[in-house]
Amino acid sequence: MCASGRIEPAGEERHLQFPVPGRLAKLNVSEGDTVARGDILAELENGEERAQAALCAAQLDKARAALERLVNGARPEERIVAEAEALSAARALEMLKNGARREEREGARAAWDRCRANRVAEERTLARLKKLREGEVKGATREELERAEDAAAAARAAEAEAKASCDLVCGDARKEDVDIADARAVIGEQRLALVRKGARKEDLAAARAEVAAAEARKAAAEARLEKTLLRSPVDGRALKIFARAGENSGPGSAAPVVTVGDVSKLMIRSEVDEHDITRLEKGQTAYAGASAFGDKKFYGRVVSVGLSMGRKRLFSSSPRERLDTRVLEALVELDSRPEIPVGFRVDVYFLGEK
Repeated sequence: MCASGRIEPAGEERHLQFPVPGRLAKLNVSEGDTVARGDILAELENGEERAQAALCAAQLDKARAALERLVNGARPEERIVAEAEALSAARALEMLKNGARREEREGARAAWDRCRANRVAEERTLARLKKLREGEVKGATREELERAEDAAAAARAAEAEAKASCDLVCGDARKEDVDIADARAVIGEQRLALVRKGARKEDLAAARAEVAAAEARKAAAEARLEKTLLRSPVDGRALKIFARAGENSGPGSAAPVVTVGDVSKLMIRSEVDEHDITRLEKGQTAYAGASAFGDKKFYGRVVSVGLSMGRKRLFSSSPRERLDTRVLEALVELDSRPEIPVGFRVDVYFLGEK
C-alpha cells in the first residue's frame, strides 16, 4: 500500500505571525538558528507600549506603597510629635484656665515695682535738673537736661510694659483666648488618637482597590506589549524567514513572519486513499522513498491515524493519480534523523496489513 506524504517536524511546522498590525522593528533569528520556547524571534515597533507598561508599573508601586503606609500606620517619629503637640496644647489650656503659678505672679509684681521705682527716681532727677537750668546760675547744661528727659521717658515706658505683663499674668484670661486654646487641645487629642488608632477600614479598602486597579492596568499594558513580541512556542529551529525589518506585518499579511519546528525528529504526514484505510493501523511499519534519494529507504512507524476523511492535498506528477478522491491522514515517525528538508514530498509504503 502506497500513499503520498510530506516531511514535517515533530509537533508540526509552526507558522508564526503577530496578532496585531505594525512595522517590523527587528528580527532576532536567521534561517537554521536554534530557538527555545519563549525566545523573542521578532519585534514590532513598540515604544509607546513599552512606555505605557513602565508607567503602569510605577503606578502600581505607588499604590502598593500607599497601602503599606496605611497598614503599618504612623511612624514612631510621627507618634512622638503628635504626643508632644497634644501635651503642649493641654498645658496651654490649663494655664489659661487656672492662671499663672504663684512664683510667676510674684515675679511679675516685683518687676512692676522695680520699674515704678525707677520711673519715680528718673522723674525726680529730671525735676531737679529743670530747677537748676531755670536758675540764674544755670547749674545744669542743656545736654544733661535732655538726657534726663530721655531717661524719664524710657522709665515710664518700662513701667507701662511691666504693668501690662503683670495684669496679663495675674488677671483672668479672656474668653476668646480660652476658647482658642480649648479648640487646639481638642485637635491635638484627636490627631494623637488617629495616629495611635491607624487607618480606617474604608481607607484600607480604597487603598486595596487602587492596588487591584493598578495591577489590572499593568497586566493590560503588558499584554498589549506582549502582542508586539513574536515568541517561539517550541524548542526547535527557525525553518524559514518570510519578513524583513521595516516591512509591515500583522494578521492581514499574506505570509507569516517565520516558521519554526522541532526537527530533532522528523515526521511524515501521509494521505491514504479511502479504498486503503482498512489496511492501515497504528504501530504499523512504514518506509518513505523519493527519486532524489535513489533506492534509499527511510523507515518508521505509524504513530497516529486520523479520525475524519478529507480532501486530497498532496499530489504527485503521475498522470494516473486520482485527484477527486477522499483521504485519511496518517502520521509516521521516522526511526532515524535523515537529512531531508521539511516540506519535502515523499512516497510512503505501509508494510503488512491489518
